[in-house]
Amino acid sequence: MFTQKKQAQLLGGLSTGGYFGQAAYSFSDRWAGAVNVVYLNDESQGDPTNNSMFESSIGHYRNFNAEWCFELWSGIGWGKTSSRYTDFDWCLWFPCLDDNPYLSSARFNNFFVQSTIGMNRNKFQWSVSTKINYLQFNQLDVTHGSAVITEGRQVHLAFEPTAMMRVSLWKKKLFWTQQAGLSAPLTSPKFDWIPIKVSTGLIFRFESNKRVK
Repeated sequence: MFTQKKQAQLLGGLSTGGYFGQAAYSFSDRWAGAVNVVYLNDESQGDPTNNSMFESSIGHYRNFNAEWCFELWSGIGWGKTSSRYTDFDWCLWFPCLDDNPYLSSARFNNFFVQSTIGMNRNKFQWSVSTKINYLQFNQLDVTHGSAVITEGRQVHLAFEPTAMMRVSLWKKKLFWTQQAGLSAPLTSPKFDWIPIKVSTGLIFRFESNKRVK
């Protein structure tokens, strides 16, 4: 959340299942640029899911007063993902594992537009974002045993609203963060889509703030 030009921010965080980093710089009183790196490796449900992504974006920001701000970002991302999903069947009266789990892997480009409104206080921050994603799958493979469910190139749209809050734990350098969001496909993909995303973790923030004369 920028307030004026020539501000630089470097963020790094640890969350449940992975980490992320961000570098951003405001080159004017209204415009800024940012790059993001995300890596997630989730095995909480017994089946592993691996995701990695890099994003580059440019954004317009506006501060209504000392606390309220609005941002509008547009950018492009590159990513890859792989997952394994084991289905459960009923064997007599007891559940048993499917011998042929679902396997999926994909490489994709993501063109997105994201708007954010939020409040930035000394020890507490919150924001609500909405994001439209245009996902261009360059390689998509989903199989169940020897059966091919979907493969090849596909294009899908997705809508992602997200709520986030941060609480300063130490001198506005170390934050505890909580984030929750929805992911809704606007097309009809032939594969499972994770509808709810929740994460919590710690953020380390390093900021350079050059006062403009």
